[in-house]
Amino acid sequence: MDNSVRRAASTPVGLQVNKRTLHFCSCSIISPFARLLPTFFCHCLILQEFDPACIKEYLDHLTPHRARLTWATRAHDQQQQQQNGTTTPITKPAALDNLPPCDLTSEPIYGTKYNVTPIPEPWMKHWTNGVAVPGLHLPSANPFVPDDLSMKAVMGDKEGLPDLLVQGSAARVWQRTDLRFESPKATIVLDFQSPAAYASPESAVCCRLLVKLLADYLNEVAYPAELAGLSYSISNHLAGFQVSCQGYSQKLPVLLDLILDDLANFRVKADRFAVVAEAVAREYANVAYQQPYQWAMYRAELLLNYKRWMIDQYQKVITQLTPESLTAQMPRLMQRMFVEGLMIGNVSPEEASDIVDSAINKLKAGWGSSTIWPGEEKDLRIVKLPAGVTSALVEAGPNPNNENSAVWVTYQVGPDDLRRNALAGLLVQLAKRDAFNQLRTQQQLGYIVHMYGSSDQGVQGISFLIQSDKFSAAHLALRVEVFVRDTIKRIASLPESEFSAGVSELSKAKLEKPKRLSELASRWWAEIAAGTRVFDRQSAEVEVLKTLTPADLATFTHEVMGVSSGTRRKLMVLIKGK
Repeated sequence: MDNSVRRAASTPVGLQVNKRTLHFCSCSIISPFARLLPTFFCHCLILQEFDPACIKEYLDHLTPHRARLTWATRAHDQQQQQQNGTTTPITKPAALDNLPPCDLTSEPIYGTKYNVTPIPEPWMKHWTNGVAVPGLHLPSANPFVPDDLSMKAVMGDKEGLPDLLVQGSAARVWQRTDLRFESPKATIVLDFQSPAAYASPESAVCCRLLVKLLADYLNEVAYPAELAGLSYSISNHLAGFQVSCQGYSQKLPVLLDLILDDLANFRVKADRFAVVAEAVAREYANVAYQQPYQWAMYRAELLLNYKRWMIDQYQKVITQLTPESLTAQMPRLMQRMFVEGLMIGNVSPEEASDIVDSAINKLKAGWGSSTIWPGEEKDLRIVKLPAGVTSALVEAGPNPNNENSAVWVTYQVGPDDLRRNALAGLLVQLAKRDAFNQLRTQQQLGYIVHMYGSSDQGVQGISFLIQSDKFSAAHLALRVEVFVRDTIKRIASLPESEFSAGVSELSKAKLEKPKRLSELASRWWAEIAAGTRVFDRQSAEVEVLKTLTPADLATFTHEVMGVSSGTRRKLMVLIKGK
């Protein structure tokens, strides 16, 4: 226990996580005056050595007679009102039986009523002579506290791109020993893809329950890991589920092993199933109470994703599932598996390979998992909208009491292409301020007004999102179309100086370096998940931006947004309010 505390306290301040600014400031203020504090308190702050005598001296001061108790309850005020005969009798807490009547005083600023009184003697006797709580003990040593903060050797460029480390029928994993942040930390993402994970609404709900139950079983692990600067997350998606871990690289394999062991030995506990299934059912039911703009985006996902089950299907399934049915589904879910991953930070290629091998072997040992068949690979596709026409979905929102209307409009740009991506980004950069100024500030359509570049499974788009409690969804869609037509005209006559300023601003934003390892990992994982794998996308698109001209942008804008172009691919989702 002493070694765990000492190792945690000795972690360099610059490497510590979850330290709030207020905590840092308060410690900075206390430190200069530490010499004025009692000896036992200073020793506890410094944590230089294990001193039983000092600890005993400290504990000897923790007696009931030195305690100060703060108790906030309305019962105190009601008790005084009863004494004054100004309220009806109430059932007071049993603890108030031993508390003598007292007059409450109002503090001068907020009028809060309070009283300062000695702790009742019966309480003091009980605390002094009481029996210790059974099972109360010091925590065991924290297995996640690192004692090796050394850095791995970096091969090649310090800020290079990830390499394909593992490529086979069972796994595909990228790795990069990246120390640009000069921290002994790493990020590990393992994506477990199963053909059965989204084969039916039942499979999708079972996969959701799996990750929720697994997270529930791991709650006991989460706290000590968090104390030691580690974190993890488990989530499901359209092709399976994902496990990610972040923190000090030395202990990340320990945390990941515990998670994978629980996955390999997963069993459905009936009592926890009831709790988690109820929470998931509420999660599905609450979708109907989302804001209309959220419902519009959800409906757009249903329309654009090639395969997507609906929330009402999930609601029907969750009411019929039992622990036994989930248990029966698990072998099918885990039967064939493909692992896709990313490991970056203070992790060597050898360590990354060992982690991949360990994950695959654990799944084989626990579930007999084998590799997927050719043709069972992840296949997430987006529907290509018809050219030259406007596709639309118009419906009432799921909550009949919500007065807001919303509209989501998108113009498909097409699959990933550096030049078209750069043109779309530049168009959004030059038009989004005008969109906000005209649609929100001047026309006051609503508080939620956004124009942004969208990306779904590598397919790019230019989207608008508006929610209003004053105007109908049809009116919002009309105002977007009018703005788009005005924007096409403005871009066609855009001054060279304004075009150059837009290119400069967008280039600067794209070239801004990630500030944390987790941000870099998210950027690279997005490339892997979408299948694009352009890990130097930002710099590559900036190089393309430098070659563009105002005429290129005008042609692109007309092609993507122009109603007369014949190539416009537009989708509108209109959600009508009450």
